[in-house]
Amino acid sequence: MCVVVDANRASVVLGGPVPDDYKPVIDWISRRGGRLVYGGSKFKQELARVRAAALLVQNWRSRGLAIEIAEAEIAAELTVVETIGYGSDDPHVIALVRASGARTVVTGDADLMLDLTNPRLVSRPRAKIYRSPGHGPLLAHTVSCGVLSGQRRRRT
Repeated sequence: MCVVVDANRASVVLGGPVPDDYKPVIDWISRRGGRLVYGGSKFKQELARVRAAALLVQNWRSRGLAIEIAEAEIAAELTVVETIGYGSDDPHVIALVRASGARTVVTGDADLMLDLTNPRLVSRPRAKIYRSPGHGPLLAHTVSCGVLSGQRRRRT
């Protein structure tokens, strides 16, 4: 199971002392088999602005807890997203979700939440939004990210 952390939450979730709302996400990745997926030049630029977050992602990647999705895969999905249409200023996040198969997203962006729950943009399974510890069960499901014995399967 994988999670995407939107840049608008990256500094809070990944960049230092973690607020109680996001401790389940960090614990799940660090200790309970979860994975962070990330990728795309825009996200990496945003992440680089928060040194602690960039270092954490680098550490997780070296331990197999973070998976970088290839730029070409994200670009291909971005073309599809642009054809369908979207309302947020985060088509790259929608493309990352589509390319990775991750269906749980940590974000506070209302427009992105609407896009992610639009079945024309993300389906099979539909995306879920993590915003508080009460959303912890979203981290427990296993049909996501296509990570199976080290292999990634692509989903739409």
